[in-house]
Amino acid sequence: MSWNSLRTSGILGSAALAAALALSCRPETFSEETQERAEDINQTLSINLPYVSQTDGLPEERQIDIVDLFFIPLDADGSEQYGQGTVNLNFAGSAARKTQNGLEHTVPASIDPGRYHVYVAANLTAAQRSHIMQNGPSAAYRAENATLEETDFSNTISDFAHYRDFRPGDLIDENSELANIVMFGTGLTEEGGRVFQITGNTDGAPTVPVICQDLQRVVAKIHLTVQPQTGNAVYIPLSGSLLLPDGSEKGWVRISDLRYTANCANKKILFQPYAAEDGGMADPNYLASECIRYSGAQYSIDADYARENFAKYSIESLREKRHQGLRQAEAYDAARVPGPNSVDEYTKGQYCLENTFCYDYNTIGAFFSPEEEQVYPLYFTTHLLVASMFTPRYLVATAQEIDAYNTTSEASLIRYREEGGMIASSQTSSKGWEPMDEVEGLKLLSFADEQQARSFMTFCLDYRGQLDEGQDFSTCTTLEPGGTYDARTFFVFRPEGSFYSIGAAYALLEHYQDGTTPEGYYLRGESFTAFNQGWCYYHTYIDGQGQHAGEADIAFTESMVSRNHYYILRLNSISTLGSVRTPVFMQTYTVCEDWDDTGGEGTGIAE
Repeated sequence: MSWNSLRTSGILGSAALAAALALSCRPETFSEETQERAEDINQTLSINLPYVSQTDGLPEERQIDIVDLFFIPLDADGSEQYGQGTVNLNFAGSAARKTQNGLEHTVPASIDPGRYHVYVAANLTAAQRSHIMQNGPSAAYRAENATLEETDFSNTISDFAHYRDFRPGDLIDENSELANIVMFGTGLTEEGGRVFQITGNTDGAPTVPVICQDLQRVVAKIHLTVQPQTGNAVYIPLSGSLLLPDGSEKGWVRISDLRYTANCANKKILFQPYAAEDGGMADPNYLASECIRYSGAQYSIDADYARENFAKYSIESLREKRHQGLRQAEAYDAARVPGPNSVDEYTKGQYCLENTFCYDYNTIGAFFSPEEEQVYPLYFTTHLLVASMFTPRYLVATAQEIDAYNTTSEASLIRYREEGGMIASSQTSSKGWEPMDEVEGLKLLSFADEQQARSFMTFCLDYRGQLDEGQDFSTCTTLEPGGTYDARTFFVFRPEGSFYSIGAAYALLEHYQDGTTPEGYYLRGESFTAFNQGWCYYHTYIDGQGQHAGEADIAFTESMVSRNHYYILRLNSISTLGSVRTPVFMQTYTVCEDWDDTGGEGTGIAE
């Protein structure tokens, strides 16, 4: 699958599309005004929709149920005039004629003499149609159901990528059924001009040909892939602080436990984008200075502007919904990247509106430091928020926890040993890859497998009466007396150090009693980060130009998202653990940055 921008005569088509154009319509489209115009005919309009390959996108991404033509009057100096006099023609129900190059649709119309610009749109809602007629296609349009809530992604994107049975406030996930996508382009004369001259007619209704140019989806699509481990396609490679000195991995991360969402997505769009001063295409929130300021030697965020214009999840809001709406990453396979010789092409992903921007340093007043570049741009730059579940291969636990796990006869606890198996004495050691803390009774466990690790960590919580068995994620993110934690939770206080059971964490805290460890760490309960269920959180920027296939870092200024592009990101490894309190950045590489033009002849597509 590839998403396509046919820059000379773009439209999206298939046999199903042809049938939809001929037979399908929405009740809202046949307004009385449209019917009255059709009764006073002085023109016949035709629009040619060229063929493209069936491989050009999913069927739902190519589906066109309604075609709208907007005739925008021009005044003497060529400026577009909106509102009164604007003509909107709806092609729903128009019978198509197969031609050598595509499908030709004709419709009768009543158009006053004059000069016009013509715009072509597909799958518009009634609100979008009205907006274009009254304000023009270059006026900012805000998603109809978008609210002032930041976590408003589903309400926003459903206005442009339409899902069946969606209701405002619903969540869009991988099980949601896409119906079609809004598309927009310009109409050209047969000579390739932009201006249509309509004259008065006394003899019949002459045909006015409209050639559709660049009919593009107004959304982008983003998908995350990951390079599997060599020899084991189930797991993600680890690197950096998640490797022991001998190169072995400190734990496991399954590809099936890698999830993501597009974050800080635009809520507004220009149906007809305008060229920015730097030569790029601009959107309604193009100037970053609208969102961020620098004064008093520090940056500040205009929270009201960010909330109104961008849909941005916090990690806490995702956890409140138990990660609903997150998308599933896939294993990376070069053969699946859309292209001429691809096999079983990638089609999954999440839609979002384009988000380009200009970080105008002179207006804002300062440059970001390297640390600031990983924080402040998240408020106006579309990026991915990534969640992955880590299971430690090695865990520091107390001897009491290990003995209790192996010997308990309590009915409510014995099941953990049955699930994970006995822990042999050969699996424990008083030494590890780093100096063990000066605490009596601590052991370093080396688990036989992933299941044993998960069973033992959950046992330790249940054994202390601190296992949270509710349906919601635990809100305890540090070591709290009496706090309850999700199954498989472990604790960390050194950024690159050991992983601790809950018993070992309490033993450390009691031993040092608000004092410092030999390495100089001052321990309190909040010094420990709780990784509930092992979930870790990350941000990653999107290489909008596809320039970083290697190891070079992607700057936030390159994280531009443009309409009708399919961004496939590849993650090579995970090198550290990002927590709820302190998510970290991971580096990804864009391997396919747009919907390539692979349509070809499209023989037989319209049959």
